Amino acid sequence: MGWRSRFDSIEKCLTSMNLYCGMNSGWYSPSVVRLPGVAGIFMINEDGSLYFEQRIIKIKDDLYKIEHLCNEGFNIFFQKYLETIDVIG
Repeated sequence: MGWRSRFDSIEKCLTSMNLYCGMNSGWYSPSVVRLPGVAGIFMINEDGSLYFEQRIIKIKDDLYKIEHLCNEGFNIFFQKYLETIDVIG
């Protein structure tokens, strides 16, 4: 996964991700989730689905970056996601 942007708060990261995503309304205030075994913080879309194409990584107390998912990252993420669903479901 590569990074493109750095922000001083998770809220600013979420605003950027929400605008990039394109499937949420401009009025949506995103929520977040952490997945066991997967680094980073992920956004929950307005419809309740998981927006996994980007994630937030904390660099230090007041610095966060957004990473974009590459093909290899997708394969790793999806495997961990399936394992999580099996445990929860």
